[in-house]
Amino acid sequence: MQAVEITPQALARLRDLLQKQGMEGMALRLYVAGGCSCSPQVGMAFDQKQPQDHCFEVEDLEVVIDPMSLEYLQGARLDYVNTPEGEGFALYLATTHHHHEDGGCGCH
Repeated sequence: MQAVEITPQALARLRDLLQKQGMEGMALRLYVAGGCSCSPQVGMAFDQKQPQDHCFEVEDLEVVIDPMSLEYLQGARLDYVNTPEGEGFALYLATTHHHHEDGGCGCH
């Protein structure tokens, strides 16, 4: 199951980075690094697959996500954008998590 959509623009840029950095064969790791549960801090890196990881492939790119991060990243979309403000990867989360019953964030 593909947990995160990766756009063609992001996939092309990731392949280019893997090649330029001599990291062919490495997996793309997407992860949550902390922050508020309503808007977690997310990141990505090229890494080795770990036994507990959720894994899927997008064409020839292996993507790995640890179980805790998968809760937040399921249904997200990774894109590469080029705007007047700059260019770079953008990860759009599908939903926010861990809200209180009143609809507010549990972090405030």
